[in-house]
Amino acid sequence: MAKQIVKSHSSWIELFKGNHNTAVITEIMTGINILVLSGLDTRANIPDEYQLHSNKTAPDIFNDVNGIINTTQDDNCGGTGDIGIVYNDGRINYFSVTKYKGSISKCIINPSSKHYNIIKEDHKHILDKYFVDALKWLSTNHGEHPNDNWRRKRNPEATKVCKIISSIASDNWNSFTDTKKKDLLLRFMDIDEQESTNTKGIIFSTDTGITKIFNWEFSKKDFNNCLHTIYDGVFIYHCFDRENWKETWFLKTQVKFNNGIIELPSRAKSIPENKLEPKNGDLFGSWNVTCNLERVFDMTLVYELHIPKKVDSKGTMKSYKAQAKELKIRGYSGLKKPELIRLISKVYCPCNQTV
Repeated sequence: MAKQIVKSHSSWIELFKGNHNTAVITEIMTGINILVLSGLDTRANIPDEYQLHSNKTAPDIFNDVNGIINTTQDDNCGGTGDIGIVYNDGRINYFSVTKYKGSISKCIINPSSKHYNIIKEDHKHILDKYFVDALKWLSTNHGEHPNDNWRRKRNPEATKVCKIISSIASDNWNSFTDTKKKDLLLRFMDIDEQESTNTKGIIFSTDTGITKIFNWEFSKKDFNNCLHTIYDGVFIYHCFDRENWKETWFLKTQVKFNNGIIELPSRAKSIPENKLEPKNGDLFGSWNVTCNLERVFDMTLVYELHIPKKVDSKGTMKSYKAQAKELKIRGYSGLKKPELIRLISKVYCPCNQTV
């Protein structure tokens, strides 16, 4: 079924209604930013809660744009891309979207434990003890009975069992045939049968919009000498040099529980605290695979937001208000100096980086 082509911020925001994934705001802001930069929507239309940083110029990839499509929940459309830019000539460029945290890396896939030949039923006996100990730890440290303070706590029992499973998973991987290892590596990196990327590139954004855009191409490195994994704690490393794996890893798999070792019902169900029933968390459904992108792809920077590193705290109210007016910050006239500085800083430097 054809994807909806979106041409306004309101239609784009509506597509994410009910999606509570932590990455949603980044994807929403990326789409809004593209709509504004391509001229399909205007900054004046954008609600206050989706305030964009100040973009003076738009990269060429936003010329002749017809709209955008949301592919974040559909791996059959654009690979693991999150957004598609649709052009008037019918072309669609798919991009992965990730929050910019100062490094060129991304959680590129969330595979189940089966990719490392870890089957839930085979390891239930290992987990049972740690579930009991995890409940004891929560009762001792965060209230005797289940309560909201139990939610998603960093439980030491979870770390213990994840380390055990990490060791077994790494050994399982190393027992695979070289052909299977290569096939899995290409799948993890979203590379097709022709060893080409399924997406055009990657967009790094923050909660105030786009900071960097890269086109990428698979560099077709020789993986024959990097099929063996190293495990360390809860992580499994795929690296080019096993003797120097900390400096040469290109994929890093985190063995983890999806919502903590002990889960409570969603807050949305409005269950009273005295009725909360804890259950064992899911260790097998979704692990994190982070890719060190520059070790796998040829990365070509096509757009970079240039912003000052900080705002001068010794300016005058008149100068701050002039900046706020230029940046189109709504309601600035009634704000006091500290709040003006905070809002201007957020626009100028959304991720505390010089980018």
